[in-house]
Amino acid sequence: MKREKFMLPMLMILLILIMPLIVNILMLFSTPLAKGNIDAWISFYGSYLGGVIGGIATIFGIYLTLKYSKEKDIDDKRRLTLPYISIIEYNSRANAKNEITYEAIYIEALSSMTENEGCYVTLKNIGFGSAIDITFEDSHTGDLQKKLCFNLGLNEEKHFYIKLPSKKIVDGEYKISLLFKNLLGDQYEQTVIFRNNSEKKLGFYPNSMIVFSLSPPLLTKKYTD
Repeated sequence: MKREKFMLPMLMILLILIMPLIVNILMLFSTPLAKGNIDAWISFYGSYLGGVIGGIATIFGIYLTLKYSKEKDIDDKRRLTLPYISIIEYNSRANAKNEITYEAIYIEALSSMTENEGCYVTLKNIGFGSAIDITFEDSHTGDLQKKLCFNLGLNEEKHFYIKLPSKKIVDGEYKISLLFKNLLGDQYEQTVIFRNNSEKKLGFYPNSMIVFSLSPPLLTKKYTD
């Protein structure tokens, strides 16, 4: 479809450019066109060609301006709707009086049958727009938690107990990705690195893993109509 849209203007431009050449060739034969002054036709051809080139340049300039304005408008909308997921670890002192239900998430599909290390966390959207279709991805295998897909509005929170397979924790670290979209349909990714908690927190919800780092949102795919 895009190729057809591109070919049509090119054919029209080509036709406009070769029309004077066709007229000039016809002048070589015994036709009414040949009776005109050759110098006049050459002058006409030069003016015609100059006008065509100038017109094409003007149209192309307008096209580039409109394209730039459209892209800038989309970029502005993208910035104004950017979600940003923050991760807050469980703090027994801060949450002791709160009744919070943490949803268990097994990052590996069959890890519910094996030994796991866990971390109680709260996901909060501190960005400028809602985060749509949030899923967890195992960075080691590329597996998605397809059964878990949720949204987070502005300043909205959701609580999880993230369970990581013990046997696949390398050098005390494990990496997962948060995948989500903005309201425009653009796709983003944030990488979370968990690290072994050498001093396990005492309390009702002790974490054996802690959040070591969280990357800012990375635009991975722009939405296209």
